[in-house]
Amino acid sequence: MGGCNENGKGETQHGKSSAKKCAKSCCCISHGIRSSHTTHRSARRRAVYRGEQKNDAKERTRSLWQTRCDASTEGRWTHRLIRDLRVWSRRKHGELCFHPTQILTGHGCFGSYLHKIGKKVTSGCHHCSAENDDAEHTAFDCPAWNHSKKYILGVNPLTTINMIPAMLESAEAWTACTRFAVCIMQEKEEAERDREKRSRTS
Repeated sequence: MGGCNENGKGETQHGKSSAKKCAKSCCCISHGIRSSHTTHRSARRRAVYRGEQKNDAKERTRSLWQTRCDASTEGRWTHRLIRDLRVWSRRKHGELCFHPTQILTGHGCFGSYLHKIGKKVTSGCHHCSAENDDAEHTAFDCPAWNHSKKYILGVNPLTTINMIPAMLESAEAWTACTRFAVCIMQEKEEAERDREKRSRTS
């Protein structure tokens, strides 16, 4: 098993880049409506210049983000997890790194995603008998990762409904859920690399 970074910090430039984009966009915006971030930021600046208070302008921008995310057909998995972008963007603690970003977006080392982009023949899970390995299956259902749930004893059982509220409630829960995501995704990536090596040598 790959070693866990105690604070869940990103370990690669790609990870740092993905984390920055996801955090800045409140995750949902990174799923097809990223252009609205710049548009709304410019609108907020214009509002401030017109005399609107900065905090009021920020809240209006967050409401616009929420409306766009609620109506979008993109990023539905992320929307299930982060239901209120306004609460998410107001948080006082927590940074996203590469592996938690995979869980939040569904884009990463998951059978369904690798199948979608043509890197796997099927979308099944290699760690159990499930026919569809996506972010939800990996984080919440797959029995192969029960041993990693020792990191989230304070947020157990972990569900799609309680994960984000718990992370936002305390820095400790944020760190615990981050470590959980880092550990399981590192294991999945290592196992995927091993399968790729075996396929090349067979």
